[in-house]
Amino acid sequence: MLLRRDEFLAKLESLRPGLSSKEILEQSASFVFQSGQAYTFNGEVACRCPSGLEIGFQGAVRADKLLNVLRKRPEEELEIVTKPGSFSITSKERSTEFHAEEEIKLPVSYVQAPDPDSWTSLDDNFAEAVFLAKECAGKDHANFLVTCVHLHPHRIEATDTCQVICCEVTTGVEKPLLVRRDSIKHLVGLPIDGYSLTQGAGGASWAHYRASTGLVLSFSCWPLETEVNLAKHLECSGISLKLPKGVKLAAELAGEFSSENPIETNLVRVDLVKNKILIEGAGITGCHREKKKLDYLGPPVSFYMSPKLLADIADRYTELQVCGNPPDRLKVEGDGWKYVSFLTRA
Repeated sequence: MLLRRDEFLAKLESLRPGLSSKEILEQSASFVFQSGQAYTFNGEVACRCPSGLEIGFQGAVRADKLLNVLRKRPEEELEIVTKPGSFSITSKERSTEFHAEEEIKLPVSYVQAPDPDSWTSLDDNFAEAVFLAKECAGKDHANFLVTCVHLHPHRIEATDTCQVICCEVTTGVEKPLLVRRDSIKHLVGLPIDGYSLTQGAGGASWAHYRASTGLVLSFSCWPLETEVNLAKHLECSGISLKLPKGVKLAAELAGEFSSENPIETNLVRVDLVKNKILIEGAGITGCHREKKKLDYLGPPVSFYMSPKLLADIADRYTELQVCGNPPDRLKVEGDGWKYVSFLTRA
């Protein structure tokens, strides 16, 4: 059968969140093709989408090799030839054959698929809210609660104990849930339009998200059994400041170096001093420092922030507030969300 190379490659790329290079499960480093669907599953994240292949083909193909070949092949259209134990990509000039394991050992059935009528519609800005929340979630796995994004029926929250965010958005959940930051981050940038919840094998819960492309991503999730009141940290007001132009670029340049650090310390430092804002990002290969004029006359304070989040806020919002006397919080309000970073005396 003939397939467009770019379309087939895009489908497989969308399944990468469910892959594991360490073979946590048998065939977790492979694409599994079965009944017209393509699957990946690493124990915590499962992905599936229509494969575009013949419904009768069944097999597991090593993902990294298949992706690398599809990225390098120059043809716009490819012929896919499948037979028991074999998956081939052919054209007039070249042919690439992959071994396809006929026996499916990847436990994709562990993740119970939602009923077609069980999907709940989500707001168009759901994925954007996930982006904001995941940038504020913690990375210290010794504290499970802060490594998760908190999903409530009408809001998404997250904190790493140094910063808090709350986004008002329809989430589809009936009761509060926790989803790991490192799982739900894969929704960012996708046209997510539906949510469903199922119970899998062993009583595990799975939150399913559907994209308009046909991709479904499923994540392990847990009930938020103890109410965590993050909103109380957001109820503050103070001196309004106008961010100067160029903060977005400063955050991006600082982030070039902070990104070299482990994920839990990929943060840039921001200092507010008399009439200035200072932004700094440091890594193993160097650092970037930048200062700009700012109408601030309060005592020197500092805070740490994700460079991506700082760049996003600076790009779209110019107002922020320094709250408390002496100052102890920096607050930013956007369309349907509030963010607070706890300040330290510089």
